[in-house]
Amino acid sequence: MIKIQLQTTDFAGFRFAYSPLMELVMSYRVWRDPQAHVYYTAWISQVEEALRGEAFPYLDTVITYHYTAQFMMPTPLGPMRSFEDELIRVQNTSEDVIRREMQRMLMVQPPTPAHHHFLDDPCGALGRLLGEMALYWERALAPDWRDMVAVLENEILHQARQFALKGAEESLCQLGSNVTYSDGLLLIDKELPAFLPTEYCLKGDGLQLVPGVFQRKGLPDIRPDERSMLRYPARGIGLMQADPPTPAEESLRLLVGEGKARVLMSLTLPRSTQELARHLNLSAGAISQHLRLMQQAGFVESHRSGYYVFYRLSTRGERLLEVFNE
Repeated sequence: MIKIQLQTTDFAGFRFAYSPLMELVMSYRVWRDPQAHVYYTAWISQVEEALRGEAFPYLDTVITYHYTAQFMMPTPLGPMRSFEDELIRVQNTSEDVIRREMQRMLMVQPPTPAHHHFLDDPCGALGRLLGEMALYWERALAPDWRDMVAVLENEILHQARQFALKGAEESLCQLGSNVTYSDGLLLIDKELPAFLPTEYCLKGDGLQLVPGVFQRKGLPDIRPDERSMLRYPARGIGLMQADPPTPAEESLRLLVGEGKARVLMSLTLPRSTQELARHLNLSAGAISQHLRLMQQAGFVESHRSGYYVFYRLSTRGERLLEVFNE
């Protein structure tokens, strides 16, 4: 059990951010242990084909079930960081930190040739690692990254609303089935390697709250040299599952028409006009017309993220789909 003592000033310091590096690390764990992650079967099959014949000895060395080298997951600085920006942060890791983390890795797994390379030539080994990370990202995550960003942006909007309406104390308990909070103490039901402490006291500046598409449990990361964070599972990771059931879509089509029904059923994940057009094989103009009418009816709402405008179901829209999915 991990215990984190919160101070009064910590509650004003909660911030949300997502991280391409976190998704790389957690998805790599999923891919390397598919039997333990049946929820992601469709994605795993897709990635198996994309990575057929490739080997990742350096990623295997720094990402394990029991522990991941800390330099692989720096605390994200804000929501719109690119993979390339975060890769530079890994590239800037000092030799001392690399050697320290390799000593920790040796406590949770047997040594490999890559281990010895990291210890003998940290910069050279880091270069090999960065190459593997770039290849894995390009083949495994880049094709779906826009959809993942939509999930993460939607999660941040949802949780920000929950924190505003219910307060941090109640909302913290919703950040994972293994996360509870009571009387200033945040409890996370999770075992850590023996070399990591299990009791912490925050410094009064709160936590960076980091949702993840591939994160299945809440897990804190408390470090003295950077902002502390709590990683937790994002809601609505439907991009890893099959399409919505057709009987519900057929019933909805009879009520509102085929075009609007298809758009509504596709907005279980936030999407842009262009994404909807590609997904449904309709023109952007037709999609825009459907969205405008459904916004006027209160079934759809929009939000801007950088250069993009994403559309999602409103609370009324979600309730409408719930009726047809019963």
